[in-house]
Amino acid sequence: MGPVIRFPHICVSLGRSRWGTRRRSEIGSGQCALIHTGGMLPAGADAVVMLEYTQASQKDEIETFKSVADGENVIRVGEDVAQNQLVIPRGTILRPAEIGVLMALGITTLRVAKKPRVGLISTGDEVIDPNQFPRPGQVRDINSYTLSALVDKSGGMAIRYGIVGDQLAILKETAAKALSNVTWSSSPQAHPRPHGI
Repeated sequence: MGPVIRFPHICVSLGRSRWGTRRRSEIGSGQCALIHTGGMLPAGADAVVMLEYTQASQKDEIETFKSVADGENVIRVGEDVAQNQLVIPRGTILRPAEIGVLMALGITTLRVAKKPRVGLISTGDEVIDPNQFPRPGQVRDINSYTLSALVDKSGGMAIRYGIVGDQLAILKETAAKALSNVTWSSSPQAHPRPHGI
């Protein structure tokens, strides 16, 4: 931002630029027009002076009390999003910010993935429910709740299948039940993600 100047610069006002339309007349040297935040810059204009640094002096005249450089307070075409730029990578969780970007780009439909369902089974005779008081040698079930929170935070849906003691037949039965409902299983390996939008 330029310095505040003691003696104002006087511009001839051509009125205001209406929302959603481009001015038919071009702004020339020593001329100005009122433009609202986010409005289209009139042809011939090269910068914007904030309203608080201006005042109306006479009819059709505006005094400006701050100098501005070429392009100041202006967003150029392609400055926020360039043509063919990757905006939202594939695999991104769509939050309010991403939804806003999609709407700004006119993208109202897109293919999305269902929330992955992750089955969690706590195993071991020593594992007990967190609301129980552990006897010597017992531990409360920490892992399934911690992992469940991590799955939820990552955009998945955790399904806890409880605690299974050291009984192979029951563990097999519980695992089979979990596998029939789970659409995704975790792995320590990283999986590459193709490009997105």
